[in-house]
Amino acid sequence: MTRKDYNLIAEAIAGTTLPVSLTDDRHNLMMRAVTRTIAESVADGLAGDNPRFDRERFLKAALGEQFDPEVETWAFTYSD
Repeated sequence: MTRKDYNLIAEAIAGTTLPVSLTDDRHNLMMRAVTRTIAESVADGLAGDNPRFDRERFLKAALGEQFDPEVETWAFTYSD
């Protein structure tokens, strides 16, 4: 795969949205966690395909402002 392919995949993940209420914090946190999980899974697969694949760069492109290398997917939890 080429950088162009990686960019296309990252843009597709970044553009993923669902019609949800912006005031529903629980749903928004869940969707962020799902999006991050998908992005990380795709990044893992791409890294396996290419040892020079830049996982952090891909996640930054795919997750935008959501990306924080210090935060694990499981950290997106919500409690009432």
